Formats: sequence, C-alpha cells, structure tokens
Amino acid sequence: MLAIGSEVTNFAVGDRIAASPHLRSYAERLTVLEKQAAIIPDNVTFVQAAAVALGYQTGYQAVTEELDFQKGQSILVHGGSGSVGFAAIQKAKEIGASQIYATASSKGKTFLQQYDPAIHVFDYHSEDFTQMTDKVDAIVDPIGGQTQEKSLQLLKAQGKLVTTKDLTAKAESAPFDSRAFYLNSGQTLADLLTDISAGSIIVKINQSDKFNLENLKKFHTIFQEGHPLGKLVLEF
Repeated sequence: MLAIGSEVTNFAVGDRIAASPHLRSYAERLTVLEKQAAIIPDNVTFVQAAAVALGYQTGYQAVTEELDFQKGQSILVHGGSGSVGFAAIQKAKEIGASQIYATASSKGKTFLQQYDPAIHVFDYHSEDFTQMTDKVDAIVDPIGGQTQEKSLQLLKAQGKLVTTKDLTAKAESAPFDSRAFYLNSGQTLADLLTDISAGSIIVKINQSDKFNLENLKKFHTIFQEGHPLGKLVLEF
C-alpha cells in the first residue's frame, strides 16, 4: 500500500494487500476501492495472492455465499481444474461435501484425482457427465452453453446452480428461479487468503516470471494454446 485516501480506515501505508480490480491490472500501480482490498497474511506470497484474486475468489464466493453450501451436500463443478473450479472444489471439500463431481480435460482429470481420489471426475473429451447416477444439491458452472443446459437436469429439488456465464434461452425458460449477482468483495478475498494461510486451500501456480514484453507474450501464447494447469503470474 503506497497511499490511502482520507476516509480509509482498514489499511495503512506499507500494508501488503491484494485486490481484484477486474482487469486493467497490467500496471505497477493501481487505485482500488477500500472494499475491494484485503490484507495478505505474512505466510502468503505476493505471487499466491495475485493468483487467487478474481478466479479463485469467484469459485470461493460461489460456494460460500451464492450456493450457501452446507456440510453433507453434494456438488458438481465444471472446469474443475481451472481456477474457479479448483477453488470451488477445495472449499466444498473443506466444508464437508458428501460427494464431489467434476468435469475437466484429460490432464485436468489426472490432476484432480491426484489431489483427491474421492472426486468423481468426468473427462469432457470422452465421458458424458449427464450419465451421473445421482442428482446433486449444487452446481458451479463457469462454462455455460450446452453444459449449463445439460446440468439443470442433474439438480435435486431446491438445488442451486451458479454460473459465471449468461443464461441460455433454454435455461431462462426452465422452471427455476434465477437472479444475477456481482460482488467484488474484499472480505471474501480476505477469507480466501486466510484459508490459504491456514493450508486448507492450495494455490496451483503454473509459472511466474518478471513482467516484460517477452514474458507477457510467452504467457499469452501458453494461455491461447490451451488450458494450462495453474495460474500464470507476472511479477513487477
């Protein structure tokens, strides 16, 4: 923290903070709202904190707030090896999910099964998740489209689906209540960082490197060529 406004009360100059300003973050300095920021615990690195703002934060919020996920419930998480999905899986596991299902790529399936063999993972290239024998209490959907539509049939009565994508026309017309939300919460980020500090949430880093045009190009190429397992972080 380099400077604070006259009405800021929760932070001081010199604090190590993380924030999720939503894009526009290729800069050495940013101005953020107090409500967007969170203190980084001493045993959490800047790289870890940068990696979890936004993606991990979204998955964490989906489980803890929008789904209000409870111990003993079951959950299906699409894109389970991505940042949104992996955060959602970890938090659901910590809360005490009775069963966790996930979809992922082939390498993502391997990663998730190494993380926890109890997770039932469907390889979306070769397996049909709609063949699940049980319906679930909750679904996290960062994919949208047909994945979203097919997921609705897998919800139990009073089940909940949270998506980061627009509802499809079919989903809009389905017999479910729907509501929109967007909450860039510093408190949610603070809770997530606390869990990381305690070791209950792990951060998967693919690569981190110094910010320059060469590394910027390299990381964008990696991202565009596929879905890298773990976050790509540029350090100033």
